[in-house]
Amino acid sequence: MLKLVVKELDVVKVSKIIVKHDVEAVISNQSIILDGNVSESLLDELCSKIDVLVAQNFQDDKGLNVVTNDFTFDDLKFPKVKRGEVYFCEFGVPFGSEMGKYRPALIVQNDVGNEHSKTTIVIPFTTSEKGNYPFHYELCFDPNNMLDYDDEYDLTVKSTALAEQIRVVDKRRLRKYIGCMRPEFMEKMQNIIDAALGLNRCCNYIITKKEEIVEKKEETKKDIEAEKTPQSQETVNLLDLNIVQIELLSLVNIQSLLKIYRSSTSNEILIKRILNLFGFDMNKKGMDYLFEAIMIAPKNKRYNFENLCQNVYLKTNKDNVDEIKRLIVARVKETLKFKKSPTIDFIRLVNTFTNKKEESGSEEDNI
Repeated sequence: MLKLVVKELDVVKVSKIIVKHDVEAVISNQSIILDGNVSESLLDELCSKIDVLVAQNFQDDKGLNVVTNDFTFDDLKFPKVKRGEVYFCEFGVPFGSEMGKYRPALIVQNDVGNEHSKTTIVIPFTTSEKGNYPFHYELCFDPNNMLDYDDEYDLTVKSTALAEQIRVVDKRRLRKYIGCMRPEFMEKMQNIIDAALGLNRCCNYIITKKEEIVEKKEETKKDIEAEKTPQSQETVNLLDLNIVQIELLSLVNIQSLLKIYRSSTSNEILIKRILNLFGFDMNKKGMDYLFEAIMIAPKNKRYNFENLCQNVYLKTNKDNVDEIKRLIVARVKETLKFKKSPTIDFIRLVNTFTNKKEESGSEEDNI
């Protein structure tokens, strides 16, 4: 079966060509689906008459079926999929920046929904190179990541799971089974899904029946209190982080960062350890200004970078305000390798992990 996606077409003209070649087909304003053996002469004639955007070839043992809403589970090729399985999925014509076309997709819907619904929830994969974001995950479909896999698929090709493109699909879009991911991989994917959707999980939800949800607490209040140190009775609030700060967190090991945060040490040592974790060279010119800026900045108030540098100047009495600003921005940009220096976001992020007491007052401070 061959599907041609076109920009636009003359249905009457194309229908005459199809009838002449005696081929079953379904024609719409933007697509042609041809069933059976498609001759080279038919393709040449169609391509000479229409502007083909995408050509997709796929097998269908049942022959040509017009997609309608009137169908049952018996009509589905894969009626009962499982969370963690990977299928080739026909996403259709892409719209704008949405993922489309024929590509692998990971099933992430819970298995109760997978058993009773004609739809499922998937995350698409791409082989195109993508940015290093916390909601992307690069992998190969090989034994290291999968419990079973299709030997016909090229296991050396790297693919990237795009959790920000998570979507619901009709199960009729699932064309071919590739394999099933390992449980440890799905645990990693859950964290990536949480990052993409901005979820802050304090409990696990285990679905045991179709209409029964059992809530299982991850940590009791006693466990949480036991983890707090005398110097740090506050927990880290990550709910207010913006997308730049989330991207900054992806540059370091979160467990190492939390270990520094929970250590019984002064803010001076804590800040230097965090800067070292992010890869800053404390011996470079301007690092003393960045350190002082983080020390001076309040933990919970908004502040102006210009005024912050002014306060650094008053404390250090070296260079001038413009030079202090230039050096701080340069050190942050070269170390974190951002096109645009995320200076103020980085300073606020580091302050999130300090032991400074939150101050009362207005949202915007003069610092």
